[in-house]
Amino acid sequence: MEKNPDNKPLIDTLFVFLHGLITLVDVNKLGFLAYMLDVGEDHRYLCGNWLLEREVKANPPQSYPILMDEVKASPPQPYPTRMQLVGVHAGHAKLDEGLNFIVKLSAQPNSPEIPLRAVITLPRPRKIYYYNQGLMHKECCGGTTSRFSKYPTVVSGLRVFEYRFDDYREVALVNEHGRCIWECAKPAPSGRKNVATVHIYDEPQEGLSGDHNLREFNLSLKFLGVTDIELRDSSAERQINDLVLPGVLAGETSTLDERDPAVRMLFQARRHKIFDFSDAGGAGGTQVCGGVNGAM
Repeated sequence: MEKNPDNKPLIDTLFVFLHGLITLVDVNKLGFLAYMLDVGEDHRYLCGNWLLEREVKANPPQSYPILMDEVKASPPQPYPTRMQLVGVHAGHAKLDEGLNFIVKLSAQPNSPEIPLRAVITLPRPRKIYYYNQGLMHKECCGGTTSRFSKYPTVVSGLRVFEYRFDDYREVALVNEHGRCIWECAKPAPSGRKNVATVHIYDEPQEGLSGDHNLREFNLSLKFLGVTDIELRDSSAERQINDLVLPGVLAGETSTLDERDPAVRMLFQARRHKIFDFSDAGGAGGTQVCGGVNGAM
């Protein structure tokens, strides 16, 4: 562990950015299961260091001997990649019921008709931060809304999990076969912390029609097995969040469709040495691709 000028050790910190249509299910001692819902070519599915992410691909359909008639009736479907975050310390944070739609579940979701890109096991974080938020009106949802643990006024399109760790070389996302999907880069000092980040995106790279948010919200409800609630109006008043995370660059909290302009601004500012973006935060983006979450 490095030390700062005050001769105090820096705290090794990992921020995990969960962008867009990622349904989080609180599974108690295990932490969270993060489900990357697959809505086809409308979204990009990315994972890795900021600007260097790689495409997350589902596994090809399982091949096993079956009758040709069965193949025609129900062709084998791709199945999600499973990943797990390792090398970090578990904390005690839970999703804020006022900033996320959360339904109480009696079992883990099992909706084979809803395609998934990945299922990611995340230890319970130390803290959770929220960005890319939209103000939701009570009349937006119809049905048995009492199933929500609390009816929130805000939907969050980006959740950031904070962890601590001892050795960055042991921090990674590994798949079900133990192969490394992402390995932590050496953290950079910022204030009293050594900061590393990883980004996971499930959202559009370009702006889409306004009703796509509605379709995706209702898709996440269906995935969780909730059939008696429906989002009827997806209009959300944009909420600005000025919370700054140490070591987080400008644009890291933006939606994917606004990331490229933010990056160009960042690079231009650095060339002219106008601003110091080392601790820039905030929220950007033109859409709130947020779904529903669950708790066991």
